[in-house]
Amino acid sequence: MPNFKQHILKLPLAGIAAAALMAMTNIHAQTRQAGLWAHTYTDKTPGGEMEKARKDMRAHLAAMPQDQRRRAEQALASQGVSLEPQTSSQLTCVTPSEATRPAEPTLKAGCTLKELKRSGNNLKYTFTCTQPQAYEGLGQVVFADDKSYMGTWVLTGHAKRMPAQIQMAVSGQWLLSDCGDTQPDAARSQPRP
Repeated sequence: MPNFKQHILKLPLAGIAAAALMAMTNIHAQTRQAGLWAHTYTDKTPGGEMEKARKDMRAHLAAMPQDQRRRAEQALASQGVSLEPQTSSQLTCVTPSEATRPAEPTLKAGCTLKELKRSGNNLKYTFTCTQPQAYEGLGQVVFADDKSYMGTWVLTGHAKRMPAQIQMAVSGQWLLSDCGDTQPDAARSQPRP
């Protein structure tokens, strides 16, 4: 089976958004409940490029033989990612230990947090990523309480050597105290220096 994730990353703006979803595992409330969280990312581009890329991805999936399509969908689902028109979601598990620490964006390999500012129930941050594509991000999150947050990201990168920008609305909601089969992210679970 071809690597479906690689196919997604070849799409110009879809690559930036997919990279962002892989880079940014989650953000939690300033003080947060331990357990299973659902995070939702809704993106849009000024010229509709992302929307077209999503439509193309759905068409590509639909054109696959049934068994291959099922495996591709399962591969995405196993990472907590579902593809819907303009919306992606991810499940994460917050351990009791993580719940005791102040919230901050958690970045995967290839990404660096540049600036982080907290003020009341607001969190503002900037970050850069070099893998799988280079882009910069600016985020702002408002924590409603220890079980939910809402915010925005503005991601800037290059697609086909041209500047590209994607705006994303992000939100998180605590679901249950039991994470079930969703495992904590090992990198996120480590105490910060």
